[in-house]
Amino acid sequence: MKRNAAARVMTDAADRLSALVPASWQVTVDAAGSRDTGVDGYLTVRAADGGLVRFLVHVKGSSAGGADATVAQVLRYARRHRLAPLLIVPYAGPGLRRACEQNNVNYLDQTGWVWVRSDAPAMAIRTSGAARDPRPARGTAMRRLSGSGAGRTIRALLAVTEPVGVRALADRADVAPGTVSKVLKALAPEDLVDQDSAGRVLSVRKRDLVERWIQDYRFTRANDVGWYLAPRGVQQVVDLAASGVADVVGTGSVALRRYLPPGRVPVTPLVQLALYTANVRDAVGALGLVPTEPATANVVVATPYDPELLRRESTGEPQLAVVDIGQTLADLMTLPGRGPEEADQLVELLAEEDPAWR
Repeated sequence: MKRNAAARVMTDAADRLSALVPASWQVTVDAAGSRDTGVDGYLTVRAADGGLVRFLVHVKGSSAGGADATVAQVLRYARRHRLAPLLIVPYAGPGLRRACEQNNVNYLDQTGWVWVRSDAPAMAIRTSGAARDPRPARGTAMRRLSGSGAGRTIRALLAVTEPVGVRALADRADVAPGTVSKVLKALAPEDLVDQDSAGRVLSVRKRDLVERWIQDYRFTRANDVGWYLAPRGVQQVVDLAASGVADVVGTGSVALRRYLPPGRVPVTPLVQLALYTANVRDAVGALGLVPTEPATANVVVATPYDPELLRRESTGEPQLAVVDIGQTLADLMTLPGRGPEEADQLVELLAEEDPAWR
């Protein structure tokens, strides 16, 4: 960013911080930085008792290269000058916010997100901004992450454990490479995926990616949904489905139980069953379900937004097939009831083995 533009951004940041600290405090800016050293200037907060903290300011027009690379860059500058870092960006997406907070990098964006900490003077400021980047999406970016192509790409990203190229990711997701590129471009401003100069996906902020996905994807909106009552309880329906009397695949709470290790108790009892099927009428009849209203239903049966969700791998055991972990989480987070609590339990479990879920 050009020096004059960076100076204006820092002045605006100082004005905003002034409104967030006590009236007797002073916030000043020194824009005498050097882009050669990665420093755009310095921002000083002085308390009424004379105590002060000086931040090294780095203004970045975008976080090209990903959140981790951006944070690592700012930390290098700050350590070189032995000052607390302050990153200013147009929009701090969830991936960048989490990366900054995990590495004690203060940040501020132009939509209202602020996270600034200091021990002396004592200061802890957090404010919220826009839920998503308000800047217009790039022409080739996917605008809504709600269709089958976006869902397949995101589920493939959630399964990534090593660097992968666009074509390889497209093969895994069973979509065109162009679809993957559009999804990645849509995610780039959110700092949810780190890519190298060749476009390979190096890392994924998986927890934040699911949360971004469900801003556009909702179980009851994306799928063709019907509500039913299991007169003898949901466990009988699970047992019937496992026996093969109906061509269904489980999601939500019942899928969570498949992914918990032996001995790990679900945080909630199984009181609601969510199923996908290609033929709702046949499945409902075979499982003995009675149509009802959402308020009294304990089973929801849906025709999926993506037929791929009905694919099942043979395990050789009589058990209900379930969707993958990514879809399980998205459905738990958007189904009515206590699904979000169950989603948290599953994410915590995944984070034990994969830091990308933290």
